[in-house]
Amino acid sequence: LAIMGDALYNLSSAPEEGDEVDDKLTEAQDFFFQNDFSQVIEICSNIIKDHPREVDAYSLWYLALFNMERFEEAHNIANNWGKQCGPSSKQLRFSLEAAYLGLNKEGFASAAQQLARLKGRDAPSLLHFMTCASLAADMGLVAIANEVLSKCEGCDITIEDDGMVETLSSWTELRLLDKDRKARSVKRLEGIMNGSPAESDGDDDDDEDHAVDPAESSDGERDSSSVYYEKLLAKAFLGLDAVLSGDIAKAEHYLYTPPATSSLHASSSFEDDPNIAGARALLQQAKTGVDAETTKLAKLSLREGPNIIIRRRVRELLANDVR
Repeated sequence: LAIMGDALYNLSSAPEEGDEVDDKLTEAQDFFFQNDFSQVIEICSNIIKDHPREVDAYSLWYLALFNMERFEEAHNIANNWGKQCGPSSKQLRFSLEAAYLGLNKEGFASAAQQLARLKGRDAPSLLHFMTCASLAADMGLVAIANEVLSKCEGCDITIEDDGMVETLSSWTELRLLDKDRKARSVKRLEGIMNGSPAESDGDDDDDEDHAVDPAESSDGERDSSSVYYEKLLAKAFLGLDAVLSGDIAKAEHYLYTPPATSSLHASSSFEDDPNIAGARALLQQAKTGVDAETTKLAKLSLREGPNIIIRRRVRELLANDVR
């Protein structure tokens, strides 16, 4: 959703040239906001026929296909965009997401390697590198994940991205399935979940005594809603990892105990959170198979827009519903 908003903002704020292409792009964007994605595809495909290097047309075409969950086609559009205009951070991020959701390991690996090679002004941010690494690890592409992680050293990080980078980094290490890394990553995610500072040496056994709300640290620069989102995502990741490891009791503890927080968020935001709902659906599937409660939780998750890692698994769950 963040990438989609960024793409549409860039389009809407582009300088007006008053030519026919701009008018068609504006028309396509209007159709996009009306959820008429077929019209978007038709307009953008016609633009590309005459203007094969029109970046905004590729971007809208991709987003229309992505929203229709036609991920293989979206991946192909992103690749054609790169071939015609050269690789870019946004184009490769689009390619990665479509390949991930379409379970296209070969396409994902290719886009990830290209992303790792970008330099200069178009080099990805640390958050984008970490997102790529987390998806690679989740697909079992260990070598790709480690290659991308090696590019993270020396990257700048903003205060806004800090918590999400830490959360994704921890999930990446969990999915690399190294026992030493796993124990450290569980502790880091529990620290995020409880509002505790991360410990680099992994030897602090008393995190809860030192718990602080990150929303109140860093000179108040972080938004409390972002911090709360990260807490819930950390809980969802811990619950999902417990489900994948077959530890049902631990998964239930993570997914049904509200997080410690001093913010004003109501408990309903925990119950309605898309990542928590998605992880609960996967827990329910592990316990009872795909039943009415499983489907209810899965649909709630997808309706509210979960993290892409949760989304892929929930989509697979619903696809396998043969009731």
